[in-house]
Amino acid sequence: MYDDYPGKIIWISDSSSLVLRDGKADLSRRYVAIQMPLMSFREFLYLETGQAYPKYKLGDTILPTQPDAELLNHFLNYRSYGTRPFYQEKDFEARYMAVIDKILNNDIPFFLPSISENNLRVMRAIIGTLANSSIPRVQVTSLCSDWGIGAEKLYQLLFVMESVDLLKIVRYPNDMKARSTGAKMLFADPCAYKVLNADQGTEREAYTIHCFSRAGYQINGKPPLQRTLVNQQVTSMIK
Repeated sequence: MYDDYPGKIIWISDSSSLVLRDGKADLSRRYVAIQMPLMSFREFLYLETGQAYPKYKLGDTILPTQPDAELLNHFLNYRSYGTRPFYQEKDFEARYMAVIDKILNNDIPFFLPSISENNLRVMRAIIGTLANSSIPRVQVTSLCSDWGIGAEKLYQLLFVMESVDLLKIVRYPNDMKARSTGAKMLFADPCAYKVLNADQGTEREAYTIHCFSRAGYQINGKPPLQRTLVNQQVTSMIK
């Protein structure tokens, strides 16, 4: 395509990028993957106010901007719907649910071609469990028994749900096992908690993890008796 259109810059997004991600040919010189993260609060503020606020460097003792009532109100709105730019359009919650449906029905089956209707129901059950639980964990034995699914298949579903940024699994340190549900399991997008009317205490935890992860920190969970999320330099106490 570059040879046919030398003056063009070609961008491939959404499900088409999934096809390239799983391609068999050598695309190293032709295809560069660029991850588009969720919108930050700073980006949300720019869309709302037109003002480019200074960045905050983790560890600084002085905030670059002093919060006032207006800024805090923007922050509450951002936590509810500000991670995706289509919030500016109507029916945000319906559009958000459509994104989840597309991930479940189109993106995930691309990675797992043998997925069944029962597998789709299991993933919806996982979403419902995480939305309604104040302790965001998945009981593998119970899910397998209730839905008649093997443990291996369940772990495959969880792996792909995390790969497409639907879930965020907070693992214990040095936990590299494929068959693991980690210390906790959260929605990768904190706004999902508001859309799904989920536990808001867990939303605060998910938002904190989202911020640290985006800043480049590896977040791990300590053993159950120590409900502390830690990284190499920063310890964030989260219940």
